[in-house]
Amino acid sequence: MQRGPKRWVTFGGFVLATSGMALYLRLGSDSTYAANILPSIVLMSLGMGLIFVPLSATALFGVGNHDAGVASAVLNTAQQIGGSIGLAFLNTIAASATTAYIVSNQLQVKPDSRVLVFTQYRDTCDMVTNLLSRIEGARVTKLIGQSGRGSDKGLRQKEQIGVLQRFRDGEFNVVVATSVGEEGLDVANTDLVIFYEPVPSEIRSIQRRGRTGRSRD
Repeated sequence: MQRGPKRWVTFGGFVLATSGMALYLRLGSDSTYAANILPSIVLMSLGMGLIFVPLSATALFGVGNHDAGVASAVLNTAQQIGGSIGLAFLNTIAASATTAYIVSNQLQVKPDSRVLVFTQYRDTCDMVTNLLSRIEGARVTKLIGQSGRGSDKGLRQKEQIGVLQRFRDGEFNVVVATSVGEEGLDVANTDLVIFYEPVPSEIRSIQRRGRTGRSRD
């Protein structure tokens, strides 16, 4: 295959794959598999096939027979690492945008709402707190554990109780919490609970959901 055809085949693959992704934007609650999902899958599959085959051939072009195995292994490793990093990056963008949209919509519809957002890690808690602080009408704080890490100091139990009391009083209407908010602390009833990441345990999921079932004075 000459250089020209490879370039156009790859370009055609990008067009097909992009078209397949764009079709997903039409999905709604009444969408069907045959009419809405299957065409997208077919287009994306054809597009990916047209992309990866020429690119793989180009990457291995000119490699000697004695180095072909190593070159193939490096190529496959690069594809796996790149796919993992890219997927994680896109998931972070999607989760952040979705969380911000849900919180913003909740506060617009019901300004006196109490919103509790659960995250898995301390770094994620900081990131989500900064993100939600940009929303109009959102008064955001974080609820983390007592353990510190370097310059990042944790919250003592007295400080945790103080954060929750200010949450009850309405000084804050959005709390971003790590696992410390799941049990052991008296969290006031919330109008909305958001799981920023998947919950690895069914027990923890039940504990988090239970935060919407407590009475608020």
